[in-house]
Amino acid sequence: MTQHRRLNVLDHTYYDSIAESIIEQLPRHQLKINEMKKAGYKIVGYCRKSVGNT
Repeated sequence: MTQHRRLNVLDHTYYDSIAESIIEQLPRHQLKINEMKKAGYKIVGYCRKSVGNT
């Protein structure tokens, strides 16, 4: 019996935009947390989740 798996490979044309997105993610999260602190929220911990459609 042969098993098959689907392989998804990122096209080279997307490398730069994906890398930039990853690099920019942490500063965006830090900015959001600092904005919440300034608004009076008390941050006791957080779990990072990217904004998306889900």
